[in-house]
Amino acid sequence: MGRTQRRIQQEAPTLASRAELGWNKVKDIVARVPDAERQLPNVDLQLAGSVVLAAVETLRKPVFAARLARLVSIEEAPGDLVERAESLGWASIHARRRQLETAGSASTAKVPEALAKESLGLRDRMFRLCEYHFGDDPAVGPTVAYVREGTGYLDRANDLETLADLCEQHPDAIKADQRNYRATDVADARRVAAALYRALGDERDGSAHWMQSQSGLWPLLLQTWAEVQRAGRFLAPLGQGEALFPSLVSAARALAPKSSSPAKTEPDAPTPPPA
Repeated sequence: MGRTQRRIQQEAPTLASRAELGWNKVKDIVARVPDAERQLPNVDLQLAGSVVLAAVETLRKPVFAARLARLVSIEEAPGDLVERAESLGWASIHARRRQLETAGSASTAKVPEALAKESLGLRDRMFRLCEYHFGDDPAVGPTVAYVREGTGYLDRANDLETLADLCEQHPDAIKADQRNYRATDVADARRVAAALYRALGDERDGSAHWMQSQSGLWPLLLQTWAEVQRAGRFLAPLGQGEALFPSLVSAARALAPKSSSPAKTEPDAPTPPPA
């Protein structure tokens, strides 16, 4: 982890007004992201925002800025790239902080007993399914690892949405599992997650609203990061491009504090299909 990333991460909580300004610049764009393109982040957006802001600072150094301007002049890079990346980086920090600030009340909200029981059982079974089939997959495994039981119902709703996405994207890998797979899992997970969100209160003002905002920010951040990464690696000194402009997900996870939670137990093996 670079010194710039550490400094931005440490200073971010004291720069709330700057983060809010970044959010205000992009919130209308975020609101217009179609539902089909929204995606819940599989990293902490505060950390991802810190990585992006570190890259912005690098691109503003004279040696990079002059060469980037030449790329822009020949239309090999968008003219608003640095400003757009900066706004999205700060907006990501703001949205995640606001979600965390409002999560406390959501975590202790009153949820009907039947919904609490159904959501827990569904979440745990789908997690066992995905952990068994995808836990060691280099592409999907990190997303499974990110799904963990939190302190309240909002975490559970978010887990259900993520698990539904995984099952919807990889049906052939799981449909033969007679122990933990159900054909209605995707629809049930989305239905139960929506019911939890409703039970947690007004989505415009609460934590669910900020989680929804993050689902719009994340694809925009990924798209912009791909442009930053492409331009930055082209401009970087030989052998330094990957270090200065790394994978956003990997770099954000490297910034995260080490978990002290106990190791997960081995999931149940699926029952083989009948011969």
